[in-house]
Amino acid sequence: MTLEPEFLELEDVLEFHEELLALHGGETGVRDLGLLESALAQPRAMFGGEYLHGDLFLMAAAFHLARKHPDANPVDQTFALLTYDGRDLGEMFVWPDAVEDWSLNLESDLGIRGTVVVYDWRKGTAAIATGTAAFEPFQDLYDFGYLVIAPVQSNGLALIGESARYVTLADRRFTAIAMDPDGFSVTLAGAPGEAVEVVAFDTMDGELLHAETVLGQDGTGSVRIGCEDAAR
Repeated sequence: MTLEPEFLELEDVLEFHEELLALHGGETGVRDLGLLESALAQPRAMFGGEYLHGDLFLMAAAFHLARKHPDANPVDQTFALLTYDGRDLGEMFVWPDAVEDWSLNLESDLGIRGTVVVYDWRKGTAAIATGTAAFEPFQDLYDFGYLVIAPVQSNGLALIGESARYVTLADRRFTAIAMDPDGFSVTLAGAPGEAVEVVAFDTMDGELLHAETVLGQDGTGSVRIGCEDAAR
């Protein structure tokens, strides 16, 4: 028995759209209702009693609202239809092959002056930077880079925080930070018995420093990280 495909109706798509807006924000309404209706009609197009797009994969590919680019697949196109009202993805996002300069000007782009430490969160490496920092070129549209920029303190160290967390220095996590000539003493809050690793960068030796602790039964703890008492 051959099952007939169930096609999305306009009301379904508008409902999905409202749900996405509720979750992620954005302007209400549809920019071009006619374009949306036309896109929904394409997968169900028939001639002589047969579907022009012979299977579900071809029907999905019938959505052609995104830019014709090697990385633009039916998922991208459907996502554009539901989320961006059918706008051209090629005009909304920068495709990696169109990027010529992957560097950041720290002062003009971010308002940062002087020497800092740039920690590559994904690679787990750090380097000293003055003036500029750079991402490694992305190979895929959905790839990303994440650089943590930490100021260099008077003791020559830059406190990066928890390298395993996306927000490496959260206020609620690091409840107090004290600096001395050789390092940092930090007070932490979290779950009782939780293991915490803190990372800093020594600009004089060019090495990452690591210190670990376990939070007490009250969910608090402290650790010192410095040149002489941290693992490298």
